Amino acid sequence: MNLNAEIAKWLDMKVATYFDKSNSESYASWRMMDDAYYKLPWDNPYDADGNPVYIDTNKKRPDTGGVWYSRNGWNSLHNAQYDYSKGGGLSMGIDMQLNFHITDWLTLQSSNRFSHSNSKWNLYEDPRTFHPEHLTGYLENSLDQSNSFGTTNILKAQHQWGAHSVNGMVGFEYGVWKSEYTVAGGTGMPAGVDALNATAVPYETSGYYVPGASWATFIQAGYDYGKRYFINATFRAEASSIFAPGKRVGYFPSVAASWLISNEEFMKGQDVVSFLKLRASYGITGNNNIPAYQYLATYALNAAYNNVTSAIPSRLSNPTLCWETANMAAVGIDLTFINRFDMSIDLYNTDNTGLLLDVPVAPSTGFQYVTRNAGTVRNQGIEFRFDAQVLKIKDVRWDIGFNIGFNKNRVISLPNHTPFPQGYNSTQMVMEGHDIYTWYMREWAGVDPDNGDPLWYVVDGNGDYVLDASGNKTTTNDYNATNPHAVGKATPLFQGGLNTQVSWKGLSLSINTCFTYGNKIYNATRESLDSDGAYPDFNQYSMENNKFGWQRWEAPGDVATHPRAVLYGNNLSNKVSSRYLEDGSFFRLKNITLGYDFCATLIPKKYMRKLRVYISADNIATATKFSGMDPEVSISTSGGNTAGMYVDQYPVARNIVGGIEIEF
Repeated sequence: MNLNAEIAKWLDMKVATYFDKSNSESYASWRMMDDAYYKLPWDNPYDADGNPVYIDTNKKRPDTGGVWYSRNGWNSLHNAQYDYSKGGGLSMGIDMQLNFHITDWLTLQSSNRFSHSNSKWNLYEDPRTFHPEHLTGYLENSLDQSNSFGTTNILKAQHQWGAHSVNGMVGFEYGVWKSEYTVAGGTGMPAGVDALNATAVPYETSGYYVPGASWATFIQAGYDYGKRYFINATFRAEASSIFAPGKRVGYFPSVAASWLISNEEFMKGQDVVSFLKLRASYGITGNNNIPAYQYLATYALNAAYNNVTSAIPSRLSNPTLCWETANMAAVGIDLTFINRFDMSIDLYNTDNTGLLLDVPVAPSTGFQYVTRNAGTVRNQGIEFRFDAQVLKIKDVRWDIGFNIGFNKNRVISLPNHTPFPQGYNSTQMVMEGHDIYTWYMREWAGVDPDNGDPLWYVVDGNGDYVLDASGNKTTTNDYNATNPHAVGKATPLFQGGLNTQVSWKGLSLSINTCFTYGNKIYNATRESLDSDGAYPDFNQYSMENNKFGWQRWEAPGDVATHPRAVLYGNNLSNKVSSRYLEDGSFFRLKNITLGYDFCATLIPKKYMRKLRVYISADNIATATKFSGMDPEVSISTSGGNTAGMYVDQYPVARNIVGGIEIEF
């Protein structure tokens, strides 16, 4: 519900409330995706009557006594008859904004929000199904609850005299929240009974309670002269409970200036350029996007020693953990000419200092990593946008839009100039002078045409190629005789999009596309499914029907992309190397929408403002050299992910939707 009310001439109020209750059920677990990728095609999941068959602990089929050849000894189609994963929850909230009109140039705005949500999720694995880790069934119940309150209060002022105009604001923000989570599980229950008190053996009990708070105060002032010269300055102080005491407050100033050239006297009297503006800005912003309380040393109290609850260290402390800051400088230009073409160009340089990263520590500490402010990364780039009204004749109009952005990422400095792995995955290394998402692994050199062995380039401990007497790079078929080094990056050279729309009377057609170029994706799925015989009980990529020009070595003299197939592996050919680094460039036809508005031609607008029918299709086609299901992988390390890595990804869905829009 949305409610607007004028309580008095000097006070108006806006209130918005919402309530949402949802339920969902899904057994599309990781095992379903695992089956689609890894199960051998000759393992029939059905019996003679068409019913999903049970696979026992010895990978036998009780219906025929035959062997289930796939490595993973379960049939998810059988499990899905009894197992489930379902839950639901509710959320509610209220937003209230009060606007106090103190004078005609001074206002006070108070925005306040309260929200609450809770949910429950149940995972049930029936004892009639087979799960290697839960042979006697499993039930897990989890409860999640969160509350938050936030308030923002801003005093705004604006005044104009002659060609001068000033505006400003002073504000204060405060927020508090808490999140609670509890999960309990047990094993050993009668078939079909999904209650925790029916489980014979407790399996897991855990949870957390995380409170948090933040505040910020800020001041902003702006001035313009003659609607031609503009300057704006801001200062913000912000505190977050995520960081250590004494390190919680960050200070973030910024300044921006612009010149609206098209409003100058010398630009009048011409009809070529209708808008021209130069912009420049510099500012500092903060990042606190890490889990709460990483500065604390923590202990796990879920163990016992001599029947006494015991504490086990689970994380090192870092009392100096503080804000990551981004120092951002940019210049830009906006241009409109002939009233049909709009364009903008932006150049930027951003230095992120005090990066919040998981940094390795000495093994003697008993830990692998600790979250620290580590080093500086620089992003430099250019962004370009162009929109054009190509054609407008009577009832026909054709518009085109294009945007592209180039970005170069480089690590400027690290503590003690020492490289370290990116997160928990050693396939990427953070190194000075390189992209922060640099792939770091042995470099694939192809296949030996004489014997079909895999080959890697020989690299010394300094990351330099070892050359032979003729100055050529030497190769080896011994995986352990070489060293990893930088072999590419997960971030693209450029990204962008192209869209167009054509309309004639009530008929309209729009097409949207997107593209990415210059990044490398590590296809980790191929380590198992393109393994040259290392895993004979896994499904394998097809050599005969692939569209990438792959060829398997079969006889001396063959120039092939894939080594000789050997049962249980060919000299570790499927281990981590640039063999599985693929070009992540793609061009995607993202959406096509065809619609017709009857009110434009047939129905007078006095009866109906709009009656439009349409059909829309998403993800129509993708042009790419990438061998996986979808080249649009995440460039993020959140949640333990590796940026640019592809692992058993769910294929992108092609959606076709039809609809009707009516306005009175």
